[in-house]
Amino acid sequence: MHLPLSIFFTVLILGVPTYAQQPPSYNFPEGKEGLEQMIQYLLSASDKERALLSRSLRPSPEDYEVVFKEPFASRVFRYHKRLRRYVNIVVRPHYEVQTDYQIWKVTPESLKANTGDAKQFPGGYREIADYFQAGIVLYRFKFLFPGMRRGSGFDALVYVNGHWRLFPRPWMVSDELHKN
Repeated sequence: MHLPLSIFFTVLILGVPTYAQQPPSYNFPEGKEGLEQMIQYLLSASDKERALLSRSLRPSPEDYEVVFKEPFASRVFRYHKRLRRYVNIVVRPHYEVQTDYQIWKVTPESLKANTGDAKQFPGGYREIADYFQAGIVLYRFKFLFPGMRRGSGFDALVYVNGHWRLFPRPWMVSDELHKN
């Protein structure tokens, strides 16, 4: 079988086309165990691998609709689209010596009641608890310095549509909602 010359050079220069590869966020199963696997991977990954995984954690418009109720889903999507910093988020320990980690999880119901791990999430999550779809589980984790509670935190990670997605700071649009 002969490949057209343009495809041959594309594969030769760029490697296997990206559509043939599974995004890294699909490699980790649902739940706390899957998130622990992802964190372990991030602790040992190269900067390039961390960046690739981080890019694959960006939600699609469909992911927003599964996690948030409308019109909040559209507004969080637009906010993330405008947020240049979000595009460049790399999930990694900010210091290589942050080798420990801790994970917390909540549901919209536990956020509303301020029970379980709700106190470990930024307060803005409690303010927007009514805007999450029922049944959603949100995770937060921190890379920690050994023996300490301080570290680099990431939230909210949600397993949605068969993969992990990161929805940082969705409460930032709540003020905008109250104005309308």
